[in-house]
Amino acid sequence: MLQVEAARRERIRLRADVLRYGGLLGWQAPQVIAFTEALTHCPWRRCGCAELWAVLDEYLAIMEVSPAKAARRLMAEQGGYRATEL
Repeated sequence: MLQVEAARRERIRLRADVLRYGGLLGWQAPQVIAFTEALTHCPWRRCGCAELWAVLDEYLAIMEVSPAKAARRLMAEQGGYRATEL
């Protein structure tokens, strides 16, 4: 019974993290939920820890790529190189 309760608490914590980090990307809760469902092929209510960890991993990838992409875009806008070189 303790393992079930611990898993439930972990799932609650991961859901909150998914919503919080989605918010950092500028998404509202419905957008975060839709992204989660599309990525995991699982309804939000049925997402377990594995699915929520997959979403957090995807957020990490997005957050790592976004600054580099923004820097390339800025450089292209400033004439550093053509957008076709991106």
